[in-house]
Amino acid sequence: MYNHVGMKKKKTVLWSCVAVLITGLTVYAVFENSRSLTLSEVLDALGSASPFWLIVAFLCACGFIVFEMLALLWALKHLGYRRKLRQGLLYSAGDIYFSAITPSASGGQPASAVFMHQDRIPSAVISVVLLINLIMYTLAILTIGTLCLIQKPQLFMVYSPFSRFLIVFGMTVLSFLAFLFFALLKQGRILHKVGLWLIRLLFKLHILKNEEKWTKKLDRIVEEYKLCSDSLKGQRKMLFVLYLLNLLQRISQISVTPMIYLAMSGDSRGTGPTLWILQAFAQIGANCIPLPGGIGVADYLMLDGFSFLFDSNYAYKLEILSRGFSFYICTLLSGIILLISSFLTRRKPHA
Repeated sequence: MYNHVGMKKKKTVLWSCVAVLITGLTVYAVFENSRSLTLSEVLDALGSASPFWLIVAFLCACGFIVFEMLALLWALKHLGYRRKLRQGLLYSAGDIYFSAITPSASGGQPASAVFMHQDRIPSAVISVVLLINLIMYTLAILTIGTLCLIQKPQLFMVYSPFSRFLIVFGMTVLSFLAFLFFALLKQGRILHKVGLWLIRLLFKLHILKNEEKWTKKLDRIVEEYKLCSDSLKGQRKMLFVLYLLNLLQRISQISVTPMIYLAMSGDSRGTGPTLWILQAFAQIGANCIPLPGGIGVADYLMLDGFSFLFDSNYAYKLEILSRGFSFYICTLLSGIILLISSFLTRRKPHA
């Protein structure tokens, strides 16, 4: 038990270090490629920026955490498990922080599931909530990407061929995942078959000792899962609100870049909406790349798009500040929330 916990902590520390290293290399590459841009110029741009729009950009970054919190609490409530805002904040922060430091966001949902389990939410309910939220999250990104392509198809063409490939690849993968997640939600027997296969494999590898015990446990979880998924039938309002909250989460994150642009004395009448669409394409292209938080790829796509509107020096400054607010500050806030929660939990008196 303690060895397992220790291994998890070591993996968390390891991936945190990897994320920090990739971040450092990315920032170095940005400054190295810009050649004329210096750190003092970026700090000067931040210092001379409009405090009002910087605050709005910060609130948009916070919205990424808050809207996920509301989405998870909404789904739990409609499955009969009402939880407090502070608990929902922990579920959201865990997902966002571990998504940012693990490849392809692989650690986000498991971390969120751990916090839900600690609040005595059944495993089947957790699975359904995280799966349906993931479906709506994926559909929200697809909606934004599709609308951007319909409204401004010419902006897609301003990207380099490699960037266009990443964006199309991102849209394709997201479409496939949306179909897969929906199938898993509707067809519990798929989960049962996969679960049985894993149990047999782990038993043959001598990782599990009692195959029958784990099979019975799987049968119980799948049955509970089916009951939870069946309870979603006819819940159109619940699903629509969940989709809307995920849409607002993505809109909030993408809107950070136009807000930073306005803070740097930008003109919102024409460039702001165009910049929003370019940022949306960048998010889609970086979403399915197996790097912690899409670090490096997101920066590349943002710079590729921004260079269409601005000179190189301004594009680099805008990219660094936008990415700093939308990703790094958001990740830092999530980490602080987890740290405070851990500290408060340790200080609670034991019964």
